[in-house]
Amino acid sequence: IDKQGKFTRMSHLYWEQMVFLKTYLEYRKILVLKARQVRVSTVTGAALFHDSWMSTDPINTLCVCHESGAVQRMNQMWRTFVRGLPPELRPTMPVDNSKEIQLGHNESTFAQLLAGGRGGGRSKSFQRTWWTEMAFYPRGSAASGTKGDSSQPADVSLYASVMSTMPEDAPCIIESTANGPGGLYHSMALTARRSPEWAFLFFPWYRCEDYARAVPDGFEATDEELELLELYPEMTMENIVWRRWKVVDEGYGNELFAKEYPVNPEDPFLLTGERWFCLQTLRRMAAMLRAPTRRVGFLRIYTEPEAGRKYFIGQDTSGGVKKDWGAVVVLRDDLTVVAVWVSNTVRPHAQADAAADVADLYGRARVLCEKNKYGKACIKRMSE
Repeated sequence: IDKQGKFTRMSHLYWEQMVFLKTYLEYRKILVLKARQVRVSTVTGAALFHDSWMSTDPINTLCVCHESGAVQRMNQMWRTFVRGLPPELRPTMPVDNSKEIQLGHNESTFAQLLAGGRGGGRSKSFQRTWWTEMAFYPRGSAASGTKGDSSQPADVSLYASVMSTMPEDAPCIIESTANGPGGLYHSMALTARRSPEWAFLFFPWYRCEDYARAVPDGFEATDEELELLELYPEMTMENIVWRRWKVVDEGYGNELFAKEYPVNPEDPFLLTGERWFCLQTLRRMAAMLRAPTRRVGFLRIYTEPEAGRKYFIGQDTSGGVKKDWGAVVVLRDDLTVVAVWVSNTVRPHAQADAAADVADLYGRARVLCEKNKYGKACIKRMSE
């Protein structure tokens, strides 16, 4: 059902939907950071439904929503997928209520849970989880009906409670618009960008086909708008016209627009209000950050080694106990960062091995390692 409330076939997939489906075939864990209304929820629901419908064994899927209206929408989406099938392929639905749907031919289920509500996530075992609009889950106190730590924020407790019942390799999809810094979603987004187990997808607003308007006669871009066009080559003047309409005519303002319609993955998490640094400068710097060209485990490669260049490595060590992060940063002779290795789960000796491997990759680069309690162990290991 499209934005106009009409039934439509998914014969034309949008750019963000194609990217998601390609990633869904390759990764078990996906986190999506998106602008508002970019159709990711629809394609996520379709992919999960397809898995359940085609399976010979029952697949139980849990969808965790941020509000009661979203619970109803997800339930209706699944029901629409069933009824949109050709009659000869359409399964019966022995269970069809406001919280759960079951497919008759293989007993697969699709259940919805309201974050902050009671029960729903503990009544059965699930093989797939879908966390939609996670950034807007309640954070105040632990959710009732869960077995999580009541001293933790509600969103953290709920996530830990549900995931503890899941198989270790179970598909997990998190997709949300950001809601400022802090909270479970921000933490998960940072993890997804660093961990090789996760695929991190970012969909900026200007890549969405709907977010453009015709350029009126006499329209002149401001200095800020001209800078956006320079920083983001794929952005068009039609995008700028739409942005100004949203910021000015719709009353969003620059801060709220940046949070709900980000241009880069850092933008929606920058602290607003009183701050130490100029927000415009931070956004300009964030626009210059590059995506890695290749990932090898915890190593993100931005530029491959080049013959004749010199490389230098700085190493920040950690205990590897899921608290502080250890890092190996490779600088080229022109002070460009060409590769970064980061982990908070790898022990000091293995961090030393990683630094040695990265140094070998980049022409036996010299490593400058901090000499704290963990650094001493790393230095000794690298010496060996």
